[in-house]
Amino acid sequence: MLYKTILGMCLMRLLLLLLVCGLVFSCDPYANPLIIKDQKPEILIYTGITMADAISEINDIFESRYDCKASMMYGASGYLKRVIEVNKVGDIFFPGNKSYVDSFIKEKIVTKSVDVGFNRLSFFVKKGNPLLLSGDLHQLTDANLKVSLGANDSGSVGEETFKLIKQLKYYNDIISNVTSFTADSKGLVSAIRNSEADIVINWLATGFVNNNNLFMEPIKIDYDIVNKVPITMGILKYSSDLECVNNFMDTVHSSEGKALFKKYGFND
Repeated sequence: MLYKTILGMCLMRLLLLLLVCGLVFSCDPYANPLIIKDQKPEILIYTGITMADAISEINDIFESRYDCKASMMYGASGYLKRVIEVNKVGDIFFPGNKSYVDSFIKEKIVTKSVDVGFNRLSFFVKKGNPLLLSGDLHQLTDANLKVSLGANDSGSVGEETFKLIKQLKYYNDIISNVTSFTADSKGLVSAIRNSEADIVINWLATGFVNNNNLFMEPIKIDYDIVNKVPITMGILKYSSDLECVNNFMDTVHSSEGKALFKKYGFND
């Protein structure tokens, strides 16, 4: 009799537990009613490292204005291009040179592109120009100088630098005098900051970010074919949320977005 009573009490408790589970957790033992899942759609933006700070600030405006989120991956433009080719995911590609977007347009990976500003090459030296360097490209052949350039096959700054110096009759002399090649604009900034280089060629916009102007300064290159290089955003065919993508593009072209691009040296 005692055994039946205990068994009956256990069954009643089990039924009560199952009832509570059904009412509170919908019979899902892993569900937690205190956690509210974020249902905002999210887009992925690949951005060249020189534009990363500007895009980060634009993203703050975008997320405050629209019911969307954005994640950002930044690095050397050539590297990002290879990541997209391999992974085949993402929404917006924003390299440091339009040529990368043009390449994806030919491959039908970018479905739409919009010019949003420009880059320009410049010499950079230590703050105060202690070696009294000039804008003459021929000084890159001076064996007494430590010269750092962007690698031709990695980032946008290297690609554009090689386009420039290959036009010079002393191109080979420059290459043989280079102390180091770096993957991207960030590496060139580090070379000046760490005194690994006396002079580099970098995007002018790098002088506007991360307090870089505290330890380096630009010198205009004395060469008439150093032109403004358009920077272009491309919408990837892999995008799964064009509404959020278009909202982000609207933010870029808003008065606040244009002001940020000017602040970081892309529309000056």
